Amino acid sequence: MIDHTSEMLSTFWTGPEHSNGMRGLLSAVQHIAASNFSVLIVGEKGTGKAWAARKIHDLSNRSNGRFVCVDCAALDAESIQRELFGSNGTKPSSQDVRESLFEKANGGTIFFDEIDALPAATQGEIAKILKSKSLTQTGGRSSTSLDVRFVASLCRKPEALAKGSILHTEMYHRMSTITINLPPLRERRDDIPHLIGEFLLQSNRQRGCAVPSISPEALNLCLTYGWPGNIQELKEAIDKAVIICRNRPIQREHLPVQVQGTEQQHQWPIVLYENMNLYTVEKVLIERALSQCQTKKEAAAMLGISLKTLYNKLNRYRLYERSITDSGVGSIVRGEKAEKE
Repeated sequence: MIDHTSEMLSTFWTGPEHSNGMRGLLSAVQHIAASNFSVLIVGEKGTGKAWAARKIHDLSNRSNGRFVCVDCAALDAESIQRELFGSNGTKPSSQDVRESLFEKANGGTIFFDEIDALPAATQGEIAKILKSKSLTQTGGRSSTSLDVRFVASLCRKPEALAKGSILHTEMYHRMSTITINLPPLRERRDDIPHLIGEFLLQSNRQRGCAVPSISPEALNLCLTYGWPGNIQELKEAIDKAVIICRNRPIQREHLPVQVQGTEQQHQWPIVLYENMNLYTVEKVLIERALSQCQTKKEAAAMLGISLKTLYNKLNRYRLYERSITDSGVGSIVRGEKAEKE
């Protein structure tokens, strides 16, 4: 249920082949690790939030202490109190005596993955522990001093979660001192070839295979696909491809079906006429993406841009005609309202 060692892919974002943005992010992680502040990591699922948390721990002066990873979404209501805050038991010989995760992380780092999955009341209790730097176990009377670095992650923007009462207000203020935003893979396509190379090396080593490379066609498909599951989805795709092709280069047919189909989806031939400019071409591409997708989020992924950027372009090109919404088909999109939707 709870991963105390948190298996990481240590080669993420560490080479000079990465994009400038990711090298800058790694530099920021290194500087943050040198401090002792609480850290909030925000990013979609599969973007490497657990890796970033572990990197902060490994590069800090707490690296000799324990790194305790708490999978908040996996904690059920009955185990929350016992796992997070421990239990002192009702008798000296009680079998219910249990060390809390905070105590296990004492002198090290505790990482709450998707902390918004915890009940707001539990978040409030954690915030109090962070403020007092001490813990009184459930059923206990004496408190234990804590020296723990707190790191947490969210898949959504904390401001929206706090406004919707999903994220406890005190918790929001406690952990928002330093925030790291991890971009989705579709916004850092320059990193895909390097990541594929790293995953090939790892998968070959783990499975005793000797897959030498990926074909240009398969690589182009990987560069074109939107990767909604981000780095984790890419890794799983390469792992499965290695198993299938064994000692041959990865070809198109070795990739997941959804990845194989992206090239056809993105082949939108446009006939260039005289006086046709880039403004017109981009507008046509957006219109075609909207016509082929069920939601604007999918259309943005197909175009390789963020949803906010797509909204801004809908405003710019004054696309007032019938279009799709965030959740499906059938709403009138008004340019002046796009930013608010």
